[in-house]
Amino acid sequence: MINLNKGECKYCLKGLTAGRTDRKFCDAKCRSAYHNNRRTVEFAIENTQLKIIRHNRGILKKLSPEGKGIVRKEVLDAHGFNFEAFSRIYITNQNKVYYFSFEYGYSAILEGHTKKVIIVKFQDYMNNYHFDPWRKIKPK
Repeated sequence: MINLNKGECKYCLKGLTAGRTDRKFCDAKCRSAYHNNRRTVEFAIENTQLKIIRHNRGILKKLSPEGKGIVRKEVLDAHGFNFEAFSRIYITNQNKVYYFSFEYGYSAILEGHTKKVIIVKFQDYMNNYHFDPWRKIKPK
């Protein structure tokens, strides 16, 4: 099937001349450039998140050299810790939640009115945990 002057290239926006009716690009260079640009944007988002998680991991590792420790929230804040970025969750049998940045994790605690975190290093027994986001949802 021949496409005569119908549509425009998704990359360079030039008019498409002859070719298939479902043609989207004027040539292979435009097709490659379009997909490379799209992947670059997607990878940039992933890389930004990974950079934050790596930064968090470095802070947790620095503040708990023995693999376990308790620090005030202000200390993490001063180092630029981002509490919204983590790579995995571990919930204990007592429903205490640990947020991990790779092998270092933390759990929030309150001592009086002071916000603190317990920092731990991932342990082998934690591999047996299977996160179930539906476990506390009650059927309607």
